[in-house]
Amino acid sequence: MNIRKPKQHSFVRALTAGVMAIAASVGIAGAANANSYTMKISTPTINELQHEWAQMYKELLEKKTDNKIAVQIFPASQLGPIASVIEGVQLGSIEATLTPYEFFAGVDRRYQTPGMPGLYSTMQEAYDKLHSPKVRETLMSLGETKGLVGLSSIVYGPQIFVSKTPINTLADFQGKKIRVLASEIEVEAVKSLGAAPVPMPLTEVSSALQQGAIEGANNLYDVVVPQKMYTFAPNVVETDLWFTVVHATVSEAWLKQLPDDLRQAVIDTAKELEPTIFQHQLNRQQKALDAWLENGGKVTKLSEEDSRVAHQKATDATAAYLEAHPALRETYELIGNAGTE
Repeated sequence: MNIRKPKQHSFVRALTAGVMAIAASVGIAGAANANSYTMKISTPTINELQHEWAQMYKELLEKKTDNKIAVQIFPASQLGPIASVIEGVQLGSIEATLTPYEFFAGVDRRYQTPGMPGLYSTMQEAYDKLHSPKVRETLMSLGETKGLVGLSSIVYGPQIFVSKTPINTLADFQGKKIRVLASEIEVEAVKSLGAAPVPMPLTEVSSALQQGAIEGANNLYDVVVPQKMYTFAPNVVETDLWFTVVHATVSEAWLKQLPDDLRQAVIDTAKELEPTIFQHQLNRQQKALDAWLENGGKVTKLSEEDSRVAHQKATDATAAYLEAHPALRETYELIGNAGTE
């Protein structure tokens, strides 16, 4: 029987050469990948401050590291609910996230302090206090034993209440179901106004307002405008009772995998971005207010007397909470006294 051995040998040699070529290419790719890392950043929102911070951070970090760190951005809770994302960052399955400080309260209650009433009266004051060296160092280290390394504090802005029917006076808050963040002190502050606080993820707020499950929501112009809330909850009352501050954080487990230079770049890039994103947000705030009014939204403020009483009620609620949770008082006072020590 003629087995045609020469042809079989030729086929084997060709196959072997092909396999070796593939192996070589894989080896080259492996060598390249050995010096590159992926950083997934999750945000609960889209087309607003948090999303834009991630985009700016991506551009700066990839440039600073010569693309050795490739940043992938997942806005609008694409990687899951906020609580699940924070847990993922702690475990290292998600590299980074940014969301208001209050959502980290399950990790450590002290995360609630930057958003408590009575700390700031203007955006600039909030920025100055939060970025004073001792305050910044303290806030960035709050999660150091829980797998989180702080990157930045980002001043989002003073809170507003958006509602289906007008809230023109303090009495108008009575009994209204108002959405709040996942913060014990925010719950107590809204209760002090006579309203019924309803903790709820942002992704559910629009439908809840439209369906009547809630009558209003604590929010910011930068969030309500992209969601076109002026079409179904067109009333805003500006109270400035507290400010929303966003916390950017990175997984300690992932950070430890990086070479020293890349690890430092991850941290330094966030700090370098702080003054730029602050000025950017000041401009966004005004544009968002203008857009709200241009699209038929209405804006009012409490009377001077109602405003004074509302601030006193929120401050009293804060004092009572700090009395019940003294571990938070040191951080609260540190922020409040920043620059005046």
